[in-house]
Amino acid sequence: MARTETYDLRLAHVGVDKAIAIYQDRPNNYWKQMAPTIPWDQAYYRVLQEADFSIAPAIGQSQALPIEDFETPYTKDFTPLKFALSAGNSWESLQSDVLGIIKKTGDKLIKAVNKRYEVAGASFINLATDTATTSLGPDGVALASASHPYQNGTTTNILTSNPVLSQAALETARYSLITQYSHKGDPMAFGGPFVLYVPPALISVAERAVGARNYGVAGVNTGTALGNDPNVMDASKIKIVMNPWFTNAAAWGLRCANEEDHGLRFIQRKAPTSHVWNDDATESTRTGVSGLICPAIFDWRGFVYSSGAGS
Repeated sequence: MARTETYDLRLAHVGVDKAIAIYQDRPNNYWKQMAPTIPWDQAYYRVLQEADFSIAPAIGQSQALPIEDFETPYTKDFTPLKFALSAGNSWESLQSDVLGIIKKTGDKLIKAVNKRYEVAGASFINLATDTATTSLGPDGVALASASHPYQNGTTTNILTSNPVLSQAALETARYSLITQYSHKGDPMAFGGPFVLYVPPALISVAERAVGARNYGVAGVNTGTALGNDPNVMDASKIKIVMNPWFTNAAAWGLRCANEEDHGLRFIQRKAPTSHVWNDDATESTRTGVSGLICPAIFDWRGFVYSSGAGS
């Protein structure tokens, strides 16, 4: 680095890594609110979708306890993808960067990789009904599907008629989560609290629906008088997460807030790191940032979806 006397710490390896840590810990990262992250250093992560036990039967005194196997009926391997970008600056430009523009290269590279993480987070909704092999869960169907297999057949986590977002639709979504089937066909009883995923086009609708104290006569208050019934799906039960990388302006999803009650995860093989090197042949310095992560579906339960195309 001696050849570039005005070389700034923000473009050095240590400086970029410090900036990465700051960006990764930003509280307004949308992707971090989509699903929890699991650190992983292997080539792939094998998901074993759990089944459950039947309802415990009543037995008589001194009667032997019945035996039932606990199984993992579905599996899938998820391989993290590498996201990376680099930029090169000549030593002359670094030495004459009076306005400090080139010194922002590291920050801009980190933002570029962070945006890729945001896109990965948004894919849970963007690809919710996608039937491509890479988008399927361990049970062999999409995250949002009308044919999720369970012990006695198939079931759905797509809301009937794909309703537009409203107070009424949120109540329907809660009912669907409460009655959602386990592998044995028993209700999962997910009563809340919940996280509501919405695109920018629905953020105001979501805030009105969740923020209202009373229940609107026609669902969300659209100018009609509000009813006297309390809003049972208000901010005490729902956290709103808006992601500007959602590609469908009408689609939305509701999942359990308890991280143990839903199956959406990020598998991170390598957190974003920097790479800085000199190219003597061109007398330039290269700065790169890369990370290894992938969105993974452990289980579809704890999540319901609407394309918003219905009534």
